[in-house]
Parts: sequence; C-alpha cells; structure tokens
Amino acid sequence: MSKKNKKRSSFSLGKFSLSHVYVLLGILLIIAAGTVIAAPKGGGGTSSPSVIPTVETAPVPSSGDAADDMAIWIHPTNPSQSVVIGTDKDAGLATYNLNGTQISFVSGIEPDNVDLRYNFSLGGDSVALVTASERLNNKIAIYKMDPATRMLVDVADPNNPVIDIDNFEIYGICMYKSPLNSKTYVVLTGSGNFQQWELSDNGSGSVGAALVRTGIIGSTAEGCAADDENSSLYFAEEAVGIWKYGAEPTSGSGRVMVDSTGSSGHLRADVEGVTVYKTGSGGGYLLASSQGSNEFAVYQRVNNSYLGKFKIGSGNGIDAVTSTDGIDVSSFNLGTLF
Repeated sequence: MSKKNKKRSSFSLGKFSLSHVYVLLGILLIIAAGTVIAAPKGGGGTSSPSVIPTVETAPVPSSGDAADDMAIWIHPTNPSQSVVIGTDKDAGLATYNLNGTQISFVSGIEPDNVDLRYNFSLGGDSVALVTASERLNNKIAIYKMDPATRMLVDVADPNNPVIDIDNFEIYGICMYKSPLNSKTYVVLTGSGNFQQWELSDNGSGSVGAALVRTGIIGSTAEGCAADDENSSLYFAEEAVGIWKYGAEPTSGSGRVMVDSTGSSGHLRADVEGVTVYKTGSGGGYLLASSQGSNEFAVYQRVNNSYLGKFKIGSGNGIDAVTSTDGIDVSSFNLGTLF
C-alpha cells in the first residue's frame, strides 16, 4: 500500500520459505510463501522474487500513512492465540488475532514504533513488557500483556522522567534483554542520535526507567532492533544504511556498517524497519525494510553477510506492499494458520 494512498491502512500476515522460517512483516504486516534469491546491488533490480500475503488485518482508524510498526506477542500456553500489536501513529495501539480481527485499541496516544520482551519481573510476576515510542507527548509508553484477556495494561510509572523526556525527540524504539545480567533496556532513536534506558520495577507495580547511555547515529533513524543473544544493536539510518553497535550500556560508540544505500549497497532510501529471526542453533537472519525499492533485504544473523531480497506482491484479495515500513518476524509454530 502506498504511503500516499489515503484509504485506511492495515497490516497483513503471510509466510515465506527461507530454511522454513515464518515471518511477519509490515507496512502491511505479512507472512507469505516464496524463496529469497540474490538481487543486484544498488537497491533495485528485477531479480527479487514476489511472495503472497495470507491474511490482512482490519484497517487502523486513521487514513493514509498510519500503520507504521508492529510486534508479535507469543501466547505462553496456546500459540494460536498469539497477538499482533500494531501502531496507528495518529491514533493509538491496536492488537489483532492471527486471523486479522482486532482485539483491542489503546487510544489517546500517537505511537510510532513498538517492541516487546518477555520475562520482566514486575510485582512478583514474570510479564511480557511492551513499549512504544509515543511522539504526541514525547514519552515511552509502557504496558504489560495480560495473557488471560490478550489486552495491554498500562504499567508506566507516572512519576518517572521516562514519561516526559526532555531534550530528545522520540522517533523509533526497540528493546534489549542483556544475556550478561538479565536486565531489560529500551532504546530510542531520534534525529541523528539515540538513548538507552534501563527499565525496572519501581516496587509499586509499575515500571520506571533510568538513562544509561547516549550515542550518535548521524542523521534521522527510525528502525531499531536488538539481537539479545549476541548483544548487538542495529539502527536503520534512513538515508544511509544499517549500522551495528554493541547493545550493552558500556559498549561505547564503536560500530560497523552492515549495508548501505550507496552504489555498492543493496538498500534504497529510506531504510526503515529492521528485525532479527532466530534459530535454535544460534543462527538466523537479519531482515530490513528497503522503502525506496519496496523490498525486504535478508542477511546472515551473526556475520551480516547479504543473502538476497524479496517483495510482497498482491494475492488472496490483499494488495501489494509498497513504501515498506515496519517489520517483525517470528520463528514460532503459531498453529494451523501459521
């Protein structure tokens, strides 16, 4: 769906074959069937295969470029009851069943990106924590997922500065759970820089945060993803390419470029969402949304070598994905549908 198309946008689900991976992508959130093959450098070319979506969600309330990013919550006892959490960046945060029907909608916020992590200790319970970059009030929105109702519960500490962040304009967001100390962090992107916050139980059933790191990206970056097991942090600098940093608060400013939008790269600006697909062996893939070419690029998870690209075509009554934006991926067996 074009970002200039004024009909209400939605997310789509599908399935594609890449060593039997099952993937959810957006700006329509998709899982589709096909094979990734190598494409020419320079962010374009005609060799990218087209895969077909399986399901599309109900439209978000807002028109135009509103459905921006998503996260996949896996139900702890019944994976078929897992939930897609999607942002309407002009109106709120929606949750969907895997068949695309809406479960709930959190209004009164304008969330751009969303992410989650499991096993956060809160009030003596282990919860799945969901955070969103809330641009209306320039804050981090913080929720827990209630497995019984499959609805989001606001757990942000109203007295913590994370509710109103000064001197930083929030854009993208991602989360990181350290394998070294099991602490949970939220990372914010902005106009050329980033912040890293440590989340903690405030002792009263809500979540507070402390700023533990700041850094420079260069220019506007939205897409952000952390590879927890490898302590890696990826930023999509929209006009430049993908950078890889260390994810620990003490990692410093060192970074390497994964891929670029230049003549020697495989991306075309804007570079948007990034996400990590994990295999049980410790391998897997890094996926990135190349908005300028309406493609998704795929890299090896650990060494980030480029593997190829694919597009999401039209089919099953669902339109093709153009102006690709947010992206998320899951390797779980989610039941008969996925």
